[in-house]
Order: sequence, then C-alpha cells, then structure tokens
Amino acid sequence: MSESIHEKAAVHRPAADAPRTNPKPGWVAAAITVMAVVVAVMVDRLGVVVVVDRMIEEKVGGIGLDGDLVRLSPWLPWFWLVAMAGAISYQILHVAGHSRRVMLGVTLLVLHVSWIPVLALCSRVVPLASTGIGLAWAVVCSLIYAARHREVGGH
Repeated sequence: MSESIHEKAAVHRPAADAPRTNPKPGWVAAAITVMAVVVAVMVDRLGVVVVVDRMIEEKVGGIGLDGDLVRLSPWLPWFWLVAMAGAISYQILHVAGHSRRVMLGVTLLVLHVSWIPVLALCSRVVPLASTGIGLAWAVVCSLIYAARHREVGGH
C-alpha cells in the first residue's frame, strides 16, 4: 500500500485540457484596464483616428438643437475609458457563460457609440474613436482571458 511520490503527485495534477483557475481576477481586470488605456493613448498619439473623429464631427455638425458645435473637455472620454474598461473587464471575468460575456461587451460598445448622437443633439462633440478602440481592446482581452481561465469556485 505504499505509494511512490510520483503516484501521489499524479493524483493532484489537473488534466491537460482542464481549464486553469484564476486566483486573482481583480488584478487581471486592473491589468487589462491598464493595457486598454495604453493602447488607446498610443492610437491617439499616433494620430491614426484623427480622420475618424473629424468625419464624425462633420456628420453631426448640423444636427444640434443648440447652434454651433461646442467641444467638450478632451479628458471626458479618457475618464470614461478608465471607468468602463475597469468595470467591463471585472464583470466579464466574473460572469459565467460566454454568451453573457459577449452580450456585456457588445452592450458597452453600443453605449460608447451612442454618445455621438446624444451629444450631437446637444450641439456637443468629443473625440471618441481612440477611447472606443481602448474599450474594444478591454472587451476582447477579457473575453479571451475568461474563456481560458476559470474563476475560483468552479463556475
């Protein structure tokens, strides 16, 4: 009845195809948020999305009910990005079921895009393209991480 060390160790090893556990989902969500902000800042600084922001501004120029377009603080979408990227990555990592996770991500991206017509009706405009890319990055990274890891508790 004496078992060798190798036999005891084999009992405690998870199967190769078993999902790994995620011991610290809060830290993972914070890391994904930081990566999303860095991606958005780099896209913004490289000027890749300036054309998109100008196109949106031209399209919504005559919609406003309050006269000429007024530019809002450029910091506003960045605060939105930090708050929403953190919230969505945390939620995606804690929700069971891939379809629910995808629905959360799509809902956030639709909410982000819905800023454009709402602000246009108020004759306001703010550049949203780079922060939208950052949010999309956070959603995709969270979905990939959640698909490959399992929460503590076995969901």
